[in-house]
Amino acid sequence: MRSGYIAVIGRANAGKSTLVNVLVGEKVAIVSPKPQTTRDRILGVLTTKDYQIAFIDTPGIYKADNLLNSVMQKTVQDSAEDVDLILFVLDVHAGISEKDINIVEKFAKLGKPFILVLTKIDIMPESLLLSVMKDLSELGVDVVPVSAR
Repeated sequence: MRSGYIAVIGRANAGKSTLVNVLVGEKVAIVSPKPQTTRDRILGVLTTKDYQIAFIDTPGIYKADNLLNSVMQKTVQDSAEDVDLILFVLDVHAGISEKDINIVEKFAKLGKPFILVLTKIDIMPESLLLSVMKDLSELGVDVVPVSAR
């Protein structure tokens, strides 16, 4: 049996916990529109007859302005460094900022296999999605659009 660890990281409210719940096939992480719902790593495990994948749902990435936020951001960084694959979740329905690009590049440079997952594509125009995918593919990472619905 093969196994591996996958860190699911991204900005606050990008859809990380929803994606983990769907990938695992059951509700293992709380989902809420309120930022900072996930404050520590949450482990969801998918087991089949051939493999086992441990998904590590992490707190959202944002500027740490107090001790709790600093600890949460360290959790994200540590999780990204200790896994076999990084799934970087990016909510693209409202557009992408330069800050988003900088964060993606930072984690893509860790030297881990890296997949950029574009979420909430069901609520954005298809033409915008295609344009965003083209722009992001220029970062040299694999880009996968998903709708957790």
